[in-house]
Amino acid sequence: MFLSTAADIAIYGGAAGGGKSFGLLLEGTRHINVKDFGGVIFRRTSPMITNEGGLWDESNKVYPFLNAVQKETDHSWTFPAETTVSFAHLQHEKNKLDWQGSQICFLGFDELTHFTETQFFYMLSRNRSTCGVKPYVRATCNPDADSWVAEFISWWIDPETGYPIPDRAGKLRWFIRVNDAIRWADDPEGLEDEFQVIRNALPEDLRENARREDFIKSVTFIPSNVYDNKKLLEQNPQYLANLLALPLVERERLLGGNWKIKATAGKVFNREWFAIAEVLPKIDLVVSYWDFAATEKQIKTTSRKPDPDFTARVMIGYMKIEKKWFILDVLAVQQSPAAVEKLFNQTCKLDRDRAKVLSARFMVRWEIEPGSAAKRESYRMTTNLAGYDAKGKNFKGDKLTRARSLAVQAEAGNVAILKAVWNAEFLSHMHGQPDLPHDDIMDATAGAFNSTISEGSKGYGF
Repeated sequence: MFLSTAADIAIYGGAAGGGKSFGLLLEGTRHINVKDFGGVIFRRTSPMITNEGGLWDESNKVYPFLNAVQKETDHSWTFPAETTVSFAHLQHEKNKLDWQGSQICFLGFDELTHFTETQFFYMLSRNRSTCGVKPYVRATCNPDADSWVAEFISWWIDPETGYPIPDRAGKLRWFIRVNDAIRWADDPEGLEDEFQVIRNALPEDLRENARREDFIKSVTFIPSNVYDNKKLLEQNPQYLANLLALPLVERERLLGGNWKIKATAGKVFNREWFAIAEVLPKIDLVVSYWDFAATEKQIKTTSRKPDPDFTARVMIGYMKIEKKWFILDVLAVQQSPAAVEKLFNQTCKLDRDRAKVLSARFMVRWEIEPGSAAKRESYRMTTNLAGYDAKGKNFKGDKLTRARSLAVQAEAGNVAILKAVWNAEFLSHMHGQPDLPHDDIMDATAGAFNSTISEGSKGYGF
């Protein structure tokens, strides 16, 4: 359906594993025997092009069969008729201006939601040709409810469920931009009034020859998902399991193709996912993880931020054979740096003693913020805890990304909390993410959990 549509702009995908990028590569071969034809397929950054299994790798599985010659220095292919298909990036907003004066007959975007709306519509001005082939655009994407693409393709998406409407897959609609507003219609005739507004604004010598079809664009959206890709499921059957193992929001997007779901309260973590344990089984490893705040809470203040972040410490126990996690204790305070340091030293000793009672190995970890000062402070803390397995950790990605693995295990029923007075506050905090003003307890919980994964197997026989 994607390769046969007559739309000026076709957007393909809406879930992972549907063969989107491969379809985009095949589209690039359609007019390679037409003199002066050229196409460019964009990713947002260069590494996205050259990463293992990315567009460049995949093009090497297709284009050599058409006797194309690659030029790796600029990631382009030249075909026997001297036509080209190349790969480029638009990492920064200003990079769109690098293409001023260009003529791109086939304009491709892989993962369209990664690009800004202004980048996309500016590049449409480069979508022109003198080779005889009508310029056209092809794009792929995965769902992102917060992207401009979600609004652009909203006609093809059920507003209640967020899933594509099957009967609208591949159907064409037309749009025209009038005073920066996009006007849609089910057929070209439905945009006649809008066209006349534009026509009347043209210089007089251009009005007579102005044609409606030159000012409107046809668009279609074609959904796909991993179940459409029979070959992938044959060769890599575990890929479906990988998608099923994603946290709820990502699973709905990448497996179900849901364009409405967002990371909102109860969807990142749900209080029902955490069982309450009254008695602990045998614990093999205990991790106390700290997420430090910079300032204490002020009762009376003129600060723009009167309610700063908490310093949070979460203590997690891990069972290596059963692969179960138990949240043993949670602490969150808004105190001065001096008070926090005292609390840190006292709590680390208490936590180590508790781990000894449980006959479990013990680690202390904390997040190192970017910057040399934070690294020096982390070194000082490690030195002060001589005799402990204690050190800071650097993390990449936003906090919700770090919490994904924890969310998967919690939803699967593998994370319990020890019955205690802090349970209700903890469950409310986790259930309310990311809508609450603070995420420190979630971040400390994810840090402790991830430490059991990334370091719990080092030197402990796990």
